[in-house]
Amino acid sequence: MTTRDIYHQYQIMPSLQRHMLWVAGVANSICENLRSPIDTENVLKACLLHDMGNILKFDLDRYPDFVQPEGKAYWHGVKNEFHSKYGPDVHDATLAIAREIQSSQRVLELIEAVGFDQTTADFESGDLGKMICEYSDCRVTPLGVTSLEERLQDLELRYGSRYPLPADVAKRMAFREVAREMELRTFDQAKILPGDINNQQSDSYKEFLLNVRF
Repeated sequence: MTTRDIYHQYQIMPSLQRHMLWVAGVANSICENLRSPIDTENVLKACLLHDMGNILKFDLDRYPDFVQPEGKAYWHGVKNEFHSKYGPDVHDATLAIAREIQSSQRVLELIEAVGFDQTTADFESGDLGKMICEYSDCRVTPLGVTSLEERLQDLELRYGSRYPLPADVAKRMAFREVAREMELRTFDQAKILPGDINNQQSDSYKEFLLNVRF
């Protein structure tokens, strides 16, 4: 079964497919330019699956273009099906799907490493695979690949007003600093610079990534 088959079988929204493909594209750019080998296959598989359950938290009114051509009613139906089968938790749903397609333990481990609340643990673990998965996700907005700094600004615009308490602000500041350190450590082991990775380059891997076999 390929990535394309999986996305079709699980009725993954096109916008969510694009996001995971972009994230995997960023990861692939990094992995193929590291000075030392890494388990690229597992990293890519984790990136291609890391948000499989995200429809559970989607606000289907936020980006009207994202629900086309099927329409909002269709995707509400898919969302309800996901909720019935996997429950309300996005992360639990993603891991359940990864297990259903018989992902390896390493892929499950890497999927679990993706998430803003995992950034510090990923960095402190020294596990380059985890850092690449998390960092790659940090490089992608809903509209495509961007710089880390632009992504951090995007997150602040989207979530700052929703979580204004001092503890939340402190948490976001800590996340930003760790994300920057993660970028430095990752590219210290690479033959490219962060600015060498862009939306066009990530898109160029699309067919390759859609044909990854699980």
